[in-house]
Amino acid sequence: MTKRWSKEAIVETIQELESRDADLSYTGLRKAGYAGMYGAARKHFGSWKNAVRAAGVEASKGSRRHGERRWTKRLVIEAIGHREGQGLPLSHSDVQRHDASLMNGAVRRFDSWKNAVVAAGIDYDKHYRGWRRDTTLGMIFEKLVGELFDELDLPHLRHKRFEGGIDRNYVEPDFVFPGNHWWDAKLNAHAPHVDDCIERYAPMAESLTIVCARGGEREHQSARFVDFEKYVVQNRAALATDRLRHYQDELTKILNCKADQKQLDVWAVRWTKKSIIKEIRARAATGASLLSKDVSKEQPDLYGVSNKKNYFDGWYDAVTHAGFDGDELRAAGREAGRRARIQFPKDWCSKRLKELRAADGDLSVTGLQQSEPELYRALIRHWGTYKRGLSAHGIEPATHLRQVAWTKDSIVSALQERAATGQSITPSDLRNDEWNLANAIRRHFGTLEAAAETAKIEGRITRRSSPWQDDSGKFSESRFRKCLQDRLDEHGLEGLAAGVVFRDARQLYAAARRHMGGWYPALTMLGFDTASIRKGGASTRRRWTDDKLRTAIQDLHEQGADLSVTGMKQQGNLDVYATAAQRFGSWPCALRDAGLNPDDWRRQSGPARKWSTSKVVAEIQRLHQDEADLSVAGISHSHPGLYAVASKTYFKSWSEALQAAGIDPE
Repeated sequence: MTKRWSKEAIVETIQELESRDADLSYTGLRKAGYAGMYGAARKHFGSWKNAVRAAGVEASKGSRRHGERRWTKRLVIEAIGHREGQGLPLSHSDVQRHDASLMNGAVRRFDSWKNAVVAAGIDYDKHYRGWRRDTTLGMIFEKLVGELFDELDLPHLRHKRFEGGIDRNYVEPDFVFPGNHWWDAKLNAHAPHVDDCIERYAPMAESLTIVCARGGEREHQSARFVDFEKYVVQNRAALATDRLRHYQDELTKILNCKADQKQLDVWAVRWTKKSIIKEIRARAATGASLLSKDVSKEQPDLYGVSNKKNYFDGWYDAVTHAGFDGDELRAAGREAGRRARIQFPKDWCSKRLKELRAADGDLSVTGLQQSEPELYRALIRHWGTYKRGLSAHGIEPATHLRQVAWTKDSIVSALQERAATGQSITPSDLRNDEWNLANAIRRHFGTLEAAAETAKIEGRITRRSSPWQDDSGKFSESRFRKCLQDRLDEHGLEGLAAGVVFRDARQLYAAARRHMGGWYPALTMLGFDTASIRKGGASTRRRWTDDKLRTAIQDLHEQGADLSVTGMKQQGNLDVYATAAQRFGSWPCALRDAGLNPDDWRRQSGPARKWSTSKVVAEIQRLHQDEADLSVAGISHSHPGLYAVASKTYFKSWSEALQAAGIDPE
């Protein structure tokens, strides 16, 4: 459970760390497990240095390691020369990893590491290593995730900054959805930098979802993890069969990539000055416009990278380097803007808005952008913003939002409706069924309990209780110990081994990690003999090698077993499936490595079904006549495609879809 830091507790902890001569810099605190205290100190005292001063400690110890040297230009050059003489690498990533003090001093004195190396008389290009392999693969994976969101027509922004967070004054998610629902793309859910990322978002990590190429089943007390491959399968109803295969194959290529850095750069479309110039010339050869307003819409990545200061001084400077007259094009762009203002004056905007209102047209942002892009741009050009443009004509922008903004009253009504229809009001079910309602509750009430109290929902359990929680819903060590003892009596020592518990009772395993620091530390604190438990678990644990995994898969094939993912799980071969998927990157790759064709066992999803409101209602009515299980748990398991489009696309929730089909949600 996250510790609540008060001013007194922060001061006492700083004094205690100082008495042990501990590192009081942010890096040292994070390594020692005090990153939460660092963020709380900034909140209570305004800055970390102020907190250190309040504890009676020299403020300089809070910004640098005790005894760290003060870097001058001469010392920086000497240190770089010393590394060169010893044959140590001088690439940015190596020095940052192994001598961060030197790196920080060089950047302070020379503005960049490259300038410092050049000042030392050393050829920087000789030592330049480029981006790390996993960073480039991460860019490729992020690009794949964005491609999927675009194909699913999910409205989102890329890399939008928000104020707040720890370690920096802002956070910058990879994808931003309506309601400030943030998604970040990561290669591996268990990589150390993922925890650093979540920590940086604190205390806003509850709004964060991390979509992972590998290890997406991880549980976390604040952030939510999503496995990319499963997410693709869950949305297969909105994808054609060939597109479903496309995302699965691209993910496999990323997880099993053996390409060198040069090939990865091409795959990731990593820009250089030469590639930017080449792309501009290729665009001109096709007859496309080189005006900034056109390029920013048609190729935003090319336009954006051309405006980076380390490449060019703007788009038209990049065009000039490509051999075109940038000044002439800039003048042409201004003339085009002037003509647009003349072509779509204020009078035209007013007249067009009246026509749309008379015809009951869609005046929302999305509606105007899709059907009347010239009008939308003219409103912004003449009145500054879309809302001001509508207000100037006596139109209330709030009445033309496609998604009506939540208020406290509408939230209370929605909760009361869920309670009246017998639907679950747990946080997890709300996030799954109506994530926009869950976000609105957090914005307006802070917690679900406060919203439920305002809605006067008495006697309703708003959180799923666990056997190790007391009557107030808090973690209880005594009840947790009883759960462990019951498991020991039923399964013996093997039943308390970490691997067995993680597989069979993952919530119990997660509770130990969340509240007691880990599974085996929890057993030790509660008086269990961890040595015997480790030995008992190890005696039954099979040691897999690559050859043994191939042999096991081939044996299952000879026995006629179903080697699809679902078949492996249903037949009790989860250990083979999980280990092979982790060892070879994915289950299809493991099958290929064993000399088998994964397509022979791939579940056929069939052609993508084109849904509409009437088709959703008709399908629900058909299932109701067939006496199918229409509960949220039942329908999401048996017909995930129908559940997804009904509760997310055409209706606000599954209960609303049932009511539209004339079925009582109860």
